[in-house]
Amino acid sequence: MRINIWRNKLVVKSFAGKVRLWVLALTTPLLILVFANPMAFNFTIICMIPPEHAESDDNMTLGQSSNSTANRKNFFSHDEKIIYDGRVYYDYSPLQRNALFSSAALGLLLGTLPLSYCVGRYNVRYTFSAYAFISAVTTLLIPLSADLGYLYLFCLRILQGIGSSAELMMISSVPNEWSPIASAGTFMIILSTYYQVGPALLMPTAAGLCESQWGWSMVYYVQGSLTFIVVVLFFIFFRDSPREHP
Repeated sequence: MRINIWRNKLVVKSFAGKVRLWVLALTTPLLILVFANPMAFNFTIICMIPPEHAESDDNMTLGQSSNSTANRKNFFSHDEKIIYDGRVYYDYSPLQRNALFSSAALGLLLGTLPLSYCVGRYNVRYTFSAYAFISAVTTLLIPLSADLGYLYLFCLRILQGIGSSAELMMISSVPNEWSPIASAGTFMIILSTYYQVGPALLMPTAAGLCESQWGWSMVYYVQGSLTFIVVVLFFIFFRDSPREHP
């Protein structure tokens, strides 16, 4: 009996040694994408608002209403679209812009509240996959929500922040279950690079796509699609521990 238990432990350790790098290779890019998704707005807002000289240009037309002053009176106005030089812009007030920046942080705070309950009732795999899936879907819907109106975009930004609130959980869970004690620090360092790598990859991508023929919305389509693909692969392959892996 003791021999069988000892052999089973060796099999688990050997299997973990072969698969743990794949777990790290899947978790790290997913953390990068989920972290970068709400940050994309920080860069695309530059391309979403009209240029300073647009309001004095004869080629500028309002998307739905000719009374721009009335539009700014309603915080959740649907009439802020401006068409200039063949592109659609959104004339958000400074208060609206600040609220959009803060909404993702609000979602981040709200998303941490049920995190412990979800992990205890389900597990790390299902919980993080669900959060990452929310991040992917909301990122894909950002361009549509901006077109529908400010209220839709504001609510979706909150959901986008909720989707990125489970990342710190993975930084502790993956090294604890999948890494030997000697390399646990290395695992944590690699997983923590999402904080630096995410913006470093996002900034040139957003700049290039914003100035391209596809416009700023393509940033969200690329980010959301990549996140969706990686989260599906993560859900299929990842398990909470080597003992649970098929």
